[in-house]
Amino acid sequence: MKAVLVTAGLDDSTQQIESIVSKWDKDKFTVVVRPFGWQSTEQTTEELKANYLAEIEELYRLLGTVTLVGVSAGGAASIWAAEQLPGMVNQVIDVCGAVRLPRLTWISKHFGSNGVRFD
Repeated sequence: MKAVLVTAGLDDSTQQIESIVSKWDKDKFTVVVRPFGWQSTEQTTEELKANYLAEIEELYRLLGTVTLVGVSAGGAASIWAAEQLPGMVNQVIDVCGAVRLPRLTWISKHFGSNGVRFD
C-alpha cells in the first residue's frame, strides 16, 4: 500500500480537498489530508515543520512509499519536505503552487525532467 499526504494551502482549509479525495480509489493507497498549520498561533514555524516531517516519516515507516501532494502553499511545504527526506518521498505533486529556481532544478534532478519519477 502507498501513502498520499495532501497538504492544504495558506488558509489551512481541507474541506474542498476532502471532497475531491473522497472520490479517489483508496484500495490502492492510503490518503491523509492535513493542514500544514499556517494559521497556527500556538506553534512556531520550526515546530510545524518538525511535525510535518514526523508525519511523513511515520507514513513511510507504516506504508513504505509516500507521495506528497501540496495545494498552493502546501506545494512549497511538500517540496521542502522532499528535500529534507529524499529517500522517503517517492513523488511530489504541486497543485497551483509557485515553483521557482533553485527548487525547480532540485525537482528535476531528483524526480526527472518533468518533476515525476516512476519506479
